[in-house]
Amino acid sequence: MSPIGYMRMPDDFRYREIAVRGRPQHRRFDDFSIKHPRMDTEHRAKIFAPFDALTGFSDAVASKRTVYSERVMQGPEEILETDRRLAVLSGLVRNSREAAANRVEISVTYFRICDNENDLAFGIKGRYLTARGICRRIDRETGQYIQVDDRKIPLDDVIGIESESGIFGNAGEELCVPDSI
Repeated sequence: MSPIGYMRMPDDFRYREIAVRGRPQHRRFDDFSIKHPRMDTEHRAKIFAPFDALTGFSDAVASKRTVYSERVMQGPEEILETDRRLAVLSGLVRNSREAAANRVEISVTYFRICDNENDLAFGIKGRYLTARGICRRIDRETGQYIQVDDRKIPLDDVIGIESESGIFGNAGEELCVPDSI
């Protein structure tokens, strides 16, 4: 018996000749090396990449960790304050030219209903999200949305609007908006 690794090879081992020969040695430019060049490390790593046999299963499991809650209805004071802030923003982003010139940075908190059909909260509960960015547009006439960067948020879902630049002031004081912020 001859050794293979740490084990002794049985005498009646079926592939004994192949195992004793060892790994094939090729010359640099023989026929085999030309037809089968060595694979570089980057491409070789792709061979051993994980395989997801159940497509979308990991996403479905991850979506179960999302916590949904009931929508909290705003009081009349909060609705008036949100409308006041929307009016201030409307004055600053009347058109795309003014929106680009003013570049008003805001944070919009809104409620998004669960759209995952496989979740028990589908269509009933949702979660509160915050979009931060430049206010691009407020469309009250046709689309009823506020656009923050590339995200369009329905005005009915908006809970609050904040800005660190102080453009909203206090609810009771008169606001003086400069031509350019």
